[in-house]
Amino acid sequence: MMQIWKVTQLIVLELLGGDQYRYHYPTVFLPNVCAICGQKADTHVPLKARGRIVTNTTYTIARRVDKLAFASMQFQIPLCNSHDKEIKDYSVRQNQYAKESIILLAVSILASSAIIFLTKSPSNIPLAGKILFSLFLGALGGLCFVWPVIGILLPFLVRLALHKNYVNPFGHKDHGLPTVTISEIFNNDAVLKLVFSFRNQQYYQEFLRQSNVKQQLLAAMYHPNYSVSSAALDALVENGINDAAPAILKKFIEDVGKPDGTCWGTARALEKMGIPQPVDKNMVDQLVAGMKFSNTRDLAAAVVLLCGIDNVIPHLQNPDPEIRIALLKAIGKKRMKDAVSAVIPILSDPDKSKSSVSVEAAKTLKRIGTPEALAAVEKWEKSYSSK
Repeated sequence: MMQIWKVTQLIVLELLGGDQYRYHYPTVFLPNVCAICGQKADTHVPLKARGRIVTNTTYTIARRVDKLAFASMQFQIPLCNSHDKEIKDYSVRQNQYAKESIILLAVSILASSAIIFLTKSPSNIPLAGKILFSLFLGALGGLCFVWPVIGILLPFLVRLALHKNYVNPFGHKDHGLPTVTISEIFNNDAVLKLVFSFRNQQYYQEFLRQSNVKQQLLAAMYHPNYSVSSAALDALVENGINDAAPAILKKFIEDVGKPDGTCWGTARALEKMGIPQPVDKNMVDQLVAGMKFSNTRDLAAAVVLLCGIDNVIPHLQNPDPEIRIALLKAIGKKRMKDAVSAVIPILSDPDKSKSSVSVEAAKTLKRIGTPEALAAVEKWEKSYSSK
């Protein structure tokens, strides 16, 4: 099965009022080499993208009603002369075979109707009734039984015997060309997905570079509409642009603590793509500083863990107990065995209240569950109960 590489870009919809929208399309540069073989391009063929676009949404108590419109975009796909000729020849043969197949279908129906008229039609009905009866059964028999044999199977066997390639007269062949679709993002009337599918890896890589897909999506990540910025983050993940992680991490640091919850989308994207190592120490320090906001503290702690355990351990000694507790919870949730040796000393924290750092350290070690962790907790529990 041929591998397909996909690139997601965004079409942003700007509401002008009423049912009117303005569509903001991305800049698309198709590399000027053959999209199939990568050789020098000599000509171009049109590639159309068509999809459903929601132009207005009305909410009622009972249901949601969408008014729909259709939008289309057209691109020019570069091809070499050899593949251009191959595609045109295939199209000519397909049209020829389609005409032949339709003629054979008509012959099948008429022949079946004639046979039924002469042999099976009732004798006690008028001539017009006999003709209609014969045409009905002839169409049914010709379409279901005769035509599949003489219109499909027989041409296939003849061309096979003559060593000619069989062309499905009603099928579709992509020839390895790129395809493009426009689709809606579920429950989102502010942005659409424009998805290119490539079968040539070199062409796909060149398309990513020339169309500045990464830069366009990073810019959309700062769009004031949360739906657009969230879709941009999802597209960065879908496209596998993992080197965008530092820019996304910077955006998370800027958004952490904000009541609008924008940092949740960046955190989700970082979790999916990961953060390349090593991470800038200053960025980790800024992340930990952002944990002062209680509404996003646990989320920020989870992102700190994505920076690697070596960046987490120094901050387990943070003077703010709430930050230490949040980091311990995150470590326990991920069951990070390589953090055990750093968590055990926290059991000696002088605060022994039920909400203390040492109690949270014990819970974390229990979740990790290694023999070393459980032995340390058992020893701590004996000491804790005696006090």
